[in-house]
Amino acid sequence: MKLESIVAKSWGVEDRLYTYSYNNAGLSLKGDQTSSPIGNGFLGILPTDIAGRTSYEGYRTVGNDFRINHRDACGILLLGIWAEHSWQNESRLGLDLTTGMLYDVNKNTNSPVYYNFDAHLNALQPYVEYAWQATEALRIRLGLRYRDVTRDFDASVVQNFLSGPPGQVSKTVNSVLPSIDATYRLAANSNVYAQGSKGSLVPSQAFFYTANPAAGNRASPETSTAVQLGVVRQAPHYGIGFDLYSIQFDNYVSTIVQDGDTLYVNSGAVRYRGVEIEGHVKVGAGLTVVANASLLRATFQQPDMTSLIQLAGDTIPYAPSYIGLLGLTYAQGPWAASLLSKFVGTQYQGKSGSADGGTYRVNAYTYTNATVTRHLGDCLAMRNVRLTFAINNLFNSDAITDNAGPSMAAPNSSLVNVLPRRNYMLSLVADL
Repeated sequence: MKLESIVAKSWGVEDRLYTYSYNNAGLSLKGDQTSSPIGNGFLGILPTDIAGRTSYEGYRTVGNDFRINHRDACGILLLGIWAEHSWQNESRLGLDLTTGMLYDVNKNTNSPVYYNFDAHLNALQPYVEYAWQATEALRIRLGLRYRDVTRDFDASVVQNFLSGPPGQVSKTVNSVLPSIDATYRLAANSNVYAQGSKGSLVPSQAFFYTANPAAGNRASPETSTAVQLGVVRQAPHYGIGFDLYSIQFDNYVSTIVQDGDTLYVNSGAVRYRGVEIEGHVKVGAGLTVVANASLLRATFQQPDMTSLIQLAGDTIPYAPSYIGLLGLTYAQGPWAASLLSKFVGTQYQGKSGSADGGTYRVNAYTYTNATVTRHLGDCLAMRNVRLTFAINNLFNSDAITDNAGPSMAAPNSSLVNVLPRRNYMLSLVADL
């Protein structure tokens, strides 16, 4: 819900109240889709019964953004305060799908509970911003935000069958976040821009998924300082953009094992640097060629942040050397379609990144998806009805996407995930 009002000639007030929610409950197999026996070790349960799970997940978010704006001869002043509250409930139980009875999958507590927790997140953020029109071609925007975030976690059982804390665990962080950006118009359709900002991550709920959730408070959220410089041109039949960026992350979060328990701790700094380019060209008859590419270098800034073998300058985990996309889109009349290929460069997935060598290395891979959409217009009480047919992994690639390292059962082999085989999806979407 949005309310707007003009208080005076140069003053205005705006208030936005919003909420959204998600609920999901259902059954699933514990193992693969063809054979999921419970196995031995469960008293009174036949090992040949089919192992399943019954799960519930629900959350709701309510927020409000109130702002006052004032226009003067040089620009626009914006004062505001944003507040948001969300709550989440999740649980999962072990279910014998053959008999319909619960069974004690959690051997630590002799119960059927995989996990059961409630969580809350509260955020309060006052902010001020001034957009200064320095000249007809130059616009500079200055901003300052103060953010206060509290995450609460209350669990009887957390992930990995671990007992929850004796009461609620809470984590509060606050940050002062300045920003500046400038845009200069080179020509009618061309602009050059520069941006600088400071940011911080919300405390991760995963910090509490340990045998001692209170110890998760040892980790502070990562903070960042980002700088970006770019140029963009938009014309009737094509568009192109190019930028350079550098992002310094402090309080990098890694894991340590203490008394057999995995804990999250702050280790130091990492830096992301990259080059990005994207563009499109309309070739006619509803067809458009689209492309984008990004070269990325993400490195540890200090040694020994995750292990004794990790050095300053090593590539951090889960940072591909490049990402790209190339393809065609079509839109004409009631029909739309796309044929897009995604390219992902080499990455390392062990905690020490490239310092782990080839043990956790994932080589570059590519996959292609295709979609066809028919717009059906308004139907019954629904608006903008769309029917879409999609083919994912069109060429049936079996490239490795995840590497968990050597298998305990076969040390000379690695535990990996590959791209899902070619699959098809038919969906019907409408606006209410």
